[in-house]
Amino acid sequence: MGLFNTWIATLRAQQCCSAVKLSARLLQIACENDASASNSFERLRSERRRQVDQGWPLINLQIGADCSDAGVQVVSLLTDQLRLMTGEIWHPVADSGPCGAFYSVLVHGSVTMELVDGGHHVASLKSGSLIPEGLVASYKAQLRANKTCKVLRFARHDLLIGVHSSAAAGEWFDRFRLLEKETCEVLGTRLRNARGATTHFHFTRATCTLFHGNREDVSAAWQTGGRNIC
Repeated sequence: MGLFNTWIATLRAQQCCSAVKLSARLLQIACENDASASNSFERLRSERRRQVDQGWPLINLQIGADCSDAGVQVVSLLTDQLRLMTGEIWHPVADSGPCGAFYSVLVHGSVTMELVDGGHHVASLKSGSLIPEGLVASYKAQLRANKTCKVLRFARHDLLIGVHSSAAAGEWFDRFRLLEKETCEVLGTRLRNARGATTHFHFTRATCTLFHGNREDVSAAWQTGGRNIC
């Protein structure tokens, strides 16, 4: 995209691989022959340039990152953008996925974190929130947009590439790790509590059904506040 004049990363094959090299010239030729592809690529390049200029998403986290820092720019370049409409559901990916662990930053809007099974409320997140996707996925939770949202996602290995690309990255990276630790503690506690409450709810209903054997009676008793059950 013309933002860096050197390679920002080197790949090492862990097993036998096949790769296709796409030069800038070939991409240019393809865009010249396909207006749709050209428009899509220009839109992507414009978005990435804006991210680099603004220092998104690390600038949004209030960790002292500087948009002129090379490491911040590398992360901005490698960050994907996700837009959610009101009511749309987003499923974060697990750390065990093929691309490894991902972080997300809510840039605009707000989302509700809830359990997939039953929709039990976990937390409400606003713009500027860091979302460790693997933690959310491990508890089988999802995010529901309360309004139109803009989310920026970056992989952990891309973050580390950025850190090793700048001698000045140490300070903001230390603050990032502290923010990650605090976020995981808070969200982890809420996710465990929500999961525990849901498990207890299902266990109690199953036990009542087992003893009474009459779903209609159990349902009626449950709706009256759970009195005289079992």
